[in-house]
Amino acid sequence: MPITVVKPSTAVAGVDLDLRSGEVLGLVGESGSGKSVTLRAVLGLVRPPGRVGGQVLWQGRDLMALPEAAYRSRPCFTPISDNSASEPSASMVCG
Repeated sequence: MPITVVKPSTAVAGVDLDLRSGEVLGLVGESGSGKSVTLRAVLGLVRPPGRVGGQVLWQGRDLMALPEAAYRSRPCFTPISDNSASEPSASMVCG
């Protein structure tokens, strides 16, 4: 069985988002611009060999530094696809 070596690449770099209480953020961009990768990084859903650098600060805590079990108290995010028929969940439990 052949072994394939893949050179590491950077999917997204230099993202800086600042939201205040009560604000809503929508990530909009062309296909392949990094919207999904950015959201997956914030939600802690990037798994090895993927890597995320930097900080995700929420209420003074760096979510990236939290152990996985403590990460359950993270903020609530509702991804909505570009499919106009999709809707966010009617009820969600957030940290």
